[in-house]
Amino acid sequence: MASAGDSVVARLADNTKLFPRGVTVKGRITHLERRLIAPHYILISFSFFSLETKDGIWQCEVKLPHKIEAAIGREWDGGLISHTDFPPEGTLVFQTPHGDVVIPRGFESAWVTVKAPG
Repeated sequence: MASAGDSVVARLADNTKLFPRGVTVKGRITHLERRLIAPHYILISFSFFSLETKDGIWQCEVKLPHKIEAAIGREWDGGLISHTDFPPEGTLVFQTPHGDVVIPRGFESAWVTVKAPG
C-alpha cells in the first residue's frame, strides 16, 4: 500500500526537446486521500523533481497541464469533496467503486515541464 512520502519513478514515453524517450523521472507522492463513500475516488498528488540520463541528474519541476486530472485522461469534473489542502497541479483522481486502486505498470499521463534544467 502506498502512502505520502513514497518514492515514485516514471519514464518519458516520448522524446522531448531536451530529453529522449525512456529517461527516468523521479518524484514522491505528496498527498494520498481515499474517499470511501459516494462518490468513491482516490486522490494521488505527485511531485516530480529530477530527470536521470546517462549524462547525469537534472533538477526540474513537472506538473499536470490541468489542476486536477482524472486518471482516464480528461479534467476532473466530478464531485470532489476534500477537507485537506493538496497541490492540485499534480493530482490525479482515480474513480473506484471499492475504495482501492492499483496503478498498472505502463499507466500513461501527460505532464509538462514548468521549470526546465539549465
